Amino acid sequence: MPERVRGIRLLKLAMMYFKIYNNLSKYALEILRLLVHQLCTLSEKGSNEEFYAMFVNTGGKFETHIPADRRMEYLVKEVKQHVKHMYSNKTEENISNRTRAISGIREISVNFDQQSGVIIRSKKHSDKSSKEDELAILSDLRDIRPFHCQPGRKHSCFGEMSSSVVQNLDVDHYHNWINTRKVKFALENGN
Repeated sequence: MPERVRGIRLLKLAMMYFKIYNNLSKYALEILRLLVHQLCTLSEKGSNEEFYAMFVNTGGKFETHIPADRRMEYLVKEVKQHVKHMYSNKTEENISNRTRAISGIREISVNFDQQSGVIIRSKKHSDKSSKEDELAILSDLRDIRPFHCQPGRKHSCFGEMSSSVVQNLDVDHYHNWINTRKVKFALENGN
């Protein structure tokens, strides 16, 4: 199950990064909207419901949660696959009937596979061992020493990149941006 407190902390950091790299970032704006709901306007129960509604438990077990938008992508992919196999019989009514029956079709096919003993084989990799690759990478890392501290070291392609992203942050503008939208997002919820 996703951890709400940790998720909010990550969202705060992500919002700052999105805002720094693009002042008109729609991602930063939507994260701010969610944070205002989570931390300001909703009750604790409401904010928990809103946060955990963003995830779907696909396996019925403790650690099988995925984001709801990813689940929707899987569903759209499955619908497209079924519609594609309708060939020339694609009327609006047939598409509607087929998409309403997708969960039943999936259940029937899974039960059929179990009862008939169909084994779904996993795909095999052509190279069975990555040991040689790992040893080559380790020897390269020993030569390069990427984690050895060398002040002022930089790659020639990156030019004048600052060592911290926060150096590029206009703090007054950032706080003003948050405060003006905080009121707007609080009022849109009916508070």
